[in-house]
Amino acid sequence: KESNITEKDQLLKAIEAAQQLTTVDLQASIAEYDRGLDVCDEHITKYTSEIAVNKQKISDLKASYQKMGTSEHTCPVCLRGIDDHDVDHINEEKKKLKDLMESIAESIKSLTSKVENVNSKKAIFRSKITTVRDSINKINLKLQDIKNKQKRVDQLNAWLEELEVDLKAVENTKTDFDDLVKTTEL
Repeated sequence: KESNITEKDQLLKAIEAAQQLTTVDLQASIAEYDRGLDVCDEHITKYTSEIAVNKQKISDLKASYQKMGTSEHTCPVCLRGIDDHDVDHINEEKKKLKDLMESIAESIKSLTSKVENVNSKKAIFRSKITTVRDSINKINLKLQDIKNKQKRVDQLNAWLEELEVDLKAVENTKTDFDDLVKTTEL
C-alpha cells in the first residue's frame, strides 16, 4: 500500500510539472516561418524574372552592336561614302551600347547575388521549421507520457480503494481463528 501511495505521489508531481506544455506557440512559429518562405519564393521569382529580361536585353543589344558599322568605305544601306565623322558617330554609339551591356551585366550579377542571399534565408527558415517540428514532437511525446502516467494514477487509486475496502472487510469479519484466540486467552 505504501509503495502504491509513493508511486502515485511521484506520478502526480510529474503530471503537474508537465501541465504547462503546449504546442500552440510552436505551431504559430512554423506558420510565421512558412510565411517567410513564401516571401522568399516571391523575391526569387521576381529576381529570376528580372535576370531573364536583362539577359534578353543583352542578347538584343549584342545583335545590334554586331550589326553596327562596316569595314567598307561605303554605307551598305544607302551606298553613300562613310566619312570620319560617321565613323566617330558609329564608334560613339558602339561605346554607348557596350556601356549599357556592361551595366545590365552588373545588374544581372547583383540580382544573382540577391537570389543566392534569399536562398540562404530559405535554408535558415527550413532549418528553423525542422527544429520547431522536433520540439513539437518531443512535447507530444511528453504529453503522451503524461496521459500514461494519469492512467497509472487512476489504476493506483482504484487499487488503493480496493485495498481499503478489503482491509475494512478483514477488520469487520469475525473468523473461527478469532474465536479460538479469545477462548485461549480466558
